[in-house]
Amino acid sequence: YVGNRRAARLLNFASLSAYVRLAAGYQTVTVTGTDGYVYIQKQINVPLNGAITVAIINTNTGLDLMEITDMNCNGGANTGCFRVCNLSNTNRSVNVTLNGGAVTFRNVNYREVTSFRYLPAGYYTVSVSNSSAFAGSPLLTSNIYIRGNVSYTLYVFNWNNSQDAIRILIVEDRRN
Repeated sequence: YVGNRRAARLLNFASLSAYVRLAAGYQTVTVTGTDGYVYIQKQINVPLNGAITVAIINTNTGLDLMEITDMNCNGGANTGCFRVCNLSNTNRSVNVTLNGGAVTFRNVNYREVTSFRYLPAGYYTVSVSNSSAFAGSPLLTSNIYIRGNVSYTLYVFNWNNSQDAIRILIVEDRRN
């Protein structure tokens, strides 16, 4: 809930909802179970003329909310924008490479959101590794097609409490 308005319903692990229009300024976000139990309640700052993602994250002391500023890509018809957000508290630092290292995001720390990088439209292989792993052996690999003038965020989550057990979610934001 944001204020008294339901913003999302029945979110599962590593899932997301559509954007919801809100008044700018401070808003109270409440995360509840289906039985009404309040897991966390926290104020966020909604920007004027902007968009944010509110991530429900695991921390060492329980759940927290993290505000992630979302920006439109201004790359043009042949260039997309790509960034990485590490939300895995079991993998405190990850490396993300595209096409075998042609583009690299190094040492992306827990709760860090990188800047966008402009990439030519096309197919890419995305690999995620633990920054401390020997020779950067990939924990997982996936493929993506980058569209022109579209923003992409790769979110890294922990799958369970074991280090290196991760999951990713690549979000395509076509608000342009």
